Amino acid sequence: MAARKKTAKKAASTRTQAARKTAKKAAKKAAGTVKKKSTKKAAAAKTVKKKSTKKAAAAKTRKKSTRRSAAKSAVAKAGARKPARRKVRKSTSPEALLTAQFADTLLHLEDRLQERIVGKRSAIESIARIIRITGTELDFRPERPNGAFLLVGPEGVGKNEIAYAIGEVLQGSEDAVVSIDLGEVAEEEDVAKLGATLVPGSETHFLPGMLTHPVRENPKTILLLRGLEQAHPTFHRLLLTILERGRIDDMIGPVHFDQTLIFVTLTLTREELAPQEIGFGRPSKSEEDRLRELLGRFVMPDLLDAFNEVLELPPLSVPEVRQIARYKVERVIRRMAKKRKDIAISDSVFDELITDELCRDGGAKFLNRTLQERLFNPLARFLLTHQSTSQISIDFTKGSVVIDPQERKS
Repeated sequence: MAARKKTAKKAASTRTQAARKTAKKAAKKAAGTVKKKSTKKAAAAKTVKKKSTKKAAAAKTRKKSTRRSAAKSAVAKAGARKPARRKVRKSTSPEALLTAQFADTLLHLEDRLQERIVGKRSAIESIARIIRITGTELDFRPERPNGAFLLVGPEGVGKNEIAYAIGEVLQGSEDAVVSIDLGEVAEEEDVAKLGATLVPGSETHFLPGMLTHPVRENPKTILLLRGLEQAHPTFHRLLLTILERGRIDDMIGPVHFDQTLIFVTLTLTREELAPQEIGFGRPSKSEEDRLRELLGRFVMPDLLDAFNEVLELPPLSVPEVRQIARYKVERVIRRMAKKRKDIAISDSVFDELITDELCRDGGAKFLNRTLQERLFNPLARFLLTHQSTSQISIDFTKGSVVIDPQERKS
């Protein structure tokens, strides 16, 4: 009995152990199967990843090649259009246009000046010749001013007008001209005002010089120095330094005049300028010698020689003054046309206003005053009274200016 029980226990233990082994084997087999499946999945995922990576690389390669081909195409097109684009840039460059415009101005300087300056052809040609040479940098001494001209003549012959005309033609406005009355430097102590001076009581602040300040601010300034005969001899020496060296120094520092145009006027009476005659009505000396001798009373010889040109401006005739008057009036008329005021002026107005007596007394000196008093004053009253009138005619009848409104023609 006991032996049977022992045998049964042993058999049960053996079965249990066998079952455990079987379970372990089954578990191992199941784990191996799972591992194999996960490995297969990982391998499949890796394969998919490789494929997607290859696709992405292929796409990237295609994209790069597309970009390269597009870039090559663009370069080819740009290369085909390159000469045309360069030509357009060159023709529309502001600097190129400015240079071309300045060159055209220099080439036709006489013609443009004669639109405004009447009866001074010889003087204009001399001035234009010097400005063309210096404007193209062909002058022998480039450190000197671009042009220095002494304009000699009686009052009302257009000495100042030449400088203003040059400013308008070369720089587009009369504002480019800086005018200095040399009567203000008649005393030696006044000459110091032309350069920078210390403010009274200060050691660091300066008053701008009448002459040096505008040139220091704008080296291309056009200087108009009026009335050399009134200036103190100290100024003559200062002017000689400017014309010879092209620079002066004031309390601020050096001022260079190498890009400056300088016009100096000297007023003499008609009687002083009239040639002296000897027998048979011939002048005793040449015009140049006579003028040089006459100017020697006012200007030292070295200063006369330093000017590019010394130009004598003859008195204006009555027809020339009338031509100047029409030019001045037409400029005003063009300005009024922009305000829709059409003004027509008959020739009789100029014939009656510009008389022999007016021209004999002062050439064109009193021209502006005459036009203002006898033409523009009554015209201003008419415009204020008839503000809605757009067309106006002006005539001269019975000793006075007559202004009438005109109906606009349909």
